[in-house]
Amino acid sequence: MSDATSITSTHKVDTMFTSAAEEAQSRLHVEIIPGTEILTDLEDTHFIRGGRQGVVLVPQPTADPHDPLNWSPFWKYVTLLNCSLYMFLGNFTALSIAPLTPIYLEYFNTTITKVGLLTGVCVLTLGYANFILIPCTRLFGRRPVALVCSVIFLGSNVWQALATSYSSLMGGRALIGIAAATSESLMPVVIADLLFLHERGTWMGIYFWAFFMGAWAGPIVSGNIAANPNLGWRWFFWVSAIMQGVLLVSMFFFFPETKYQREPSVATYRHHHREDTAKTDGTTTDNKEDPTRSRENIESLEAPVPMTHVLGKGCPTKTQRLGMNLRPDRAELKFLPRDLITPFQLVAFPIVVFASCCLGFGANCLLVLNLLESPGFSAPPYNFSPSAVGFVNFALMGGGIFGLLTAGPFSDWVSMKLTVRNNGIREPEMRLPALIPFCIIGFVGLLVAGLGWEHKWPWPVIVVVGFGFSGVLVMAIPTIGLTYAIDSYKPVAGQITVVGTVVKNTFGFGMTYFINDMANQRGYLVPVMLLASLGVGIPVVGGLMLWFWGKSCRRISRNSKVHRF
Repeated sequence: MSDATSITSTHKVDTMFTSAAEEAQSRLHVEIIPGTEILTDLEDTHFIRGGRQGVVLVPQPTADPHDPLNWSPFWKYVTLLNCSLYMFLGNFTALSIAPLTPIYLEYFNTTITKVGLLTGVCVLTLGYANFILIPCTRLFGRRPVALVCSVIFLGSNVWQALATSYSSLMGGRALIGIAAATSESLMPVVIADLLFLHERGTWMGIYFWAFFMGAWAGPIVSGNIAANPNLGWRWFFWVSAIMQGVLLVSMFFFFPETKYQREPSVATYRHHHREDTAKTDGTTTDNKEDPTRSRENIESLEAPVPMTHVLGKGCPTKTQRLGMNLRPDRAELKFLPRDLITPFQLVAFPIVVFASCCLGFGANCLLVLNLLESPGFSAPPYNFSPSAVGFVNFALMGGGIFGLLTAGPFSDWVSMKLTVRNNGIREPEMRLPALIPFCIIGFVGLLVAGLGWEHKWPWPVIVVVGFGFSGVLVMAIPTIGLTYAIDSYKPVAGQITVVGTVVKNTFGFGMTYFINDMANQRGYLVPVMLLASLGVGIPVVGGLMLWFWGKSCRRISRNSKVHRF
């Protein structure tokens, strides 16, 4: 397509979208700004729909079968499965060494603070590496960055398995943080590439499930391997290397490129000859519509209408499936400074700050339990072995599974119900009420964990209620918060994740310095409730404020360049 044709096509499509937005604003008396989506047909404008319930598809798909939005369920799910496994293994190794603390204290003859830094340096590099890696996914594509980082991941596991000194192990931990960084930031980008708006909540839940499941399963496996006299702690890293090697092969064949230069597509089709049809039927068409019409008179969100002929039937090309683009995209190269600066600019967006805090402090509620579980349960009256300390994470996994099964679908359901009540206009803020039950559950869990350790309650209470309920929190709150921000600023989904991981990992790195000392000096309740106030308080207060003023925040940023990425 020539540049002139492309410009003309873009102009026509922009005009059509503008017309649809203006029609919606006049008929439904609602302001259409970035993040606000029209999920109902208007008198002259009809949208492509999909799924068994005929939900309006946002973004609207093209007619290209190689468009990732049109891929078959097999290719979508196998791509997301590989992404999820990559996410799982990233945290499986990165956040796994808490049960090994007593072993490292003796083996390296060092302090508990230095052992904590083995996690801290990994957390730090994991967060800040994304400042470079996310722009690389735009320059080279998602697939090359993921495969290169997977190779580094494999090598860093071998490095840690062979480390004979504290400094050598520290270097391996720093390197694996860089490799694992892509696993954290890549999946939200791929979700935005592959899925429509109404599908993202569920898969963001799966993303966080894989994220936290790795953090929970890693300590269980590392503790049991280290406790086996025939294996020892090094074998945990050998096992991780083997699993990463298998995943690398799987990703090579079943992780196609999802970056797609989508031509502007006509998202709507219009009724033709409406007047002629009306005359034939002996009826007249009145273009004026009562602005106070009831919800029953608005076309249902679930009305059956046609889908595109390639929707759900497409597949990646051979280049998308097996290609390895190592040349930077020249069109993207000129935007590299912009991509490097954007995460810093997003700090000025209240919605992004809110989502970053939901992700950062929600995840650090897990980290505080991860850091305190070994000193808390290995001391009297519990006297847990390293393997027993690892088994405690089964409670977190159980809570996380519950969060997986409920957070994403529940937020999608709440949002859809509120959309119907709002005459088919969806606002990103409609996800926020879904935070309420999870905040209550999470606060109860953290309170029980802190009080239980402080007053030496029976360990089943701490594990089942404290850790189990906390597992629900660390899964649900980041899922809903980050999905809300991506709904509001989809073009910068990757950069939003970068801001969130920086908040999470910077605070997490600091925690490795002070959290154990705080617990020793002031008891376990103080550090746990500090995280509870951040991990629960910010979603409650921030969510309430954004419920009322979130659209105003989006209105202020409506002309921002982030919407034109």
